[in-house]
Amino acid sequence: MKVLVTGASGFIGSRIVQALGRQRHEVLRLSRAGARPDDPRLIHWDPEKGELDGAALADVDAVIHLAGENLSGKHWNPAFKEQIVHSRVQGTQVLLAALEKAGAKPKAFIAAAAIGIYGDRGSEELSEESPAGAGQGEGTGAAYLAQVCQAWESATRQASALGCRVVQLRIGLVLGKEGGALKRMLLPFQLGLGGPIGNGKQYYSWISADDLVRIFLFALEKQDCMGVYNAVAPNPVTNAQFTASLGRAVSRPAFFPMPAFAARLAFGEMADALLLSGQKVNPARLKAAGFTWETPFIGEAFNRILNHWEAMNAKRSLQLWFALVFAVLLGATIWASLEKNVLQAYVDLGSDRWGLATLFDAYFAFVAFGLWVAYKEGTVLKGVLWMLTLFALGNFAISGYAFWQLAKWDPKSGAAGLLLRAARPPRPLPKWQGRPAASKKRRR
Repeated sequence: MKVLVTGASGFIGSRIVQALGRQRHEVLRLSRAGARPDDPRLIHWDPEKGELDGAALADVDAVIHLAGENLSGKHWNPAFKEQIVHSRVQGTQVLLAALEKAGAKPKAFIAAAAIGIYGDRGSEELSEESPAGAGQGEGTGAAYLAQVCQAWESATRQASALGCRVVQLRIGLVLGKEGGALKRMLLPFQLGLGGPIGNGKQYYSWISADDLVRIFLFALEKQDCMGVYNAVAPNPVTNAQFTASLGRAVSRPAFFPMPAFAARLAFGEMADALLLSGQKVNPARLKAAGFTWETPFIGEAFNRILNHWEAMNAKRSLQLWFALVFAVLLGATIWASLEKNVLQAYVDLGSDRWGLATLFDAYFAFVAFGLWVAYKEGTVLKGVLWMLTLFALGNFAISGYAFWQLAKWDPKSGAAGLLLRAARPPRPLPKWQGRPAASKKRRR
């Protein structure tokens, strides 16, 4: 089957393209970057300018339409809010016009939508039959988002003029480690700084990225799927339950709340639409169609998403805490190295058994190891953290050895002397010629 995918480079689109490729479908991708000679399946389009070469779309069998501006990409100002609407409505209109002009007769048009169409509805249980509207969020970001979603669905319904079945998937909060909301939330929770947002009573209707991809493929393959479906997990949770589950998944407490006023101050109108509003959504039609979820519960979803942490995320947690601890040690050793007596000790060490060349070799080894980790792990951040960790360890050991040598060369300075030296300007030490006396005695 030849499938056209818009938004193919996004968080969900890239996963769908990979899944379709594994099933041996031919995948065409629309991209604003433009076509490339080495990739004939990449088709240029610019929905803002109305540009799309429809000639390549004539024989597509299905369309998966995901394109739309990222809601959390920027601060919500009037210009960006207008861009949110146009990227969805105008982008859909340009796509449908190109398909019609090319005489395409796809069998299915599967479009992304959002549960934001329901507005802020508190603890009211919502199904596909529930009316759209602003709910409790009248005049807020939630009301604006509901209006955007209604206009979006109205535009995609026009695909029925092509003679194909139209499926609209109202997507909830998507959870995945490569992107989406979880990627932004993970670091505060790793540091033990996560917690409920607002009063924590707003419902989050969520879906794992893997299950969402399976829902798109289910809608593509099941010929009797038509109309609106809530693409969420069957067990919505409150924000308090959500944050508590994430805290358990990363083995951290989650009791640092973010008050509603702080969320609005930080994120503006977007806070009302995405963080402080809630929808308790039931995927009734998906259940009736026979779809089964791999991760129907939030705890299972977090554990599966974060399974790259070994032993309840211990590996990455240790990396993070070691990096923090040794960053402090690195700063302390660099500060201590500025003391004249420690610098003198380094010079003497350079003429002693360590050698300055050995020190430089060690530092280059740390850099090489960090680059190797970055290559193996596929992320520069991990390599940098490991490089800094090892560099701090080595520098701390070398500075410790220098302090130890100073204590040997100056018998009056012990542990107390070293502490006093850190608190007051150091007295200059005599310039030794060659090795210290103790080292000469050992050599004899």
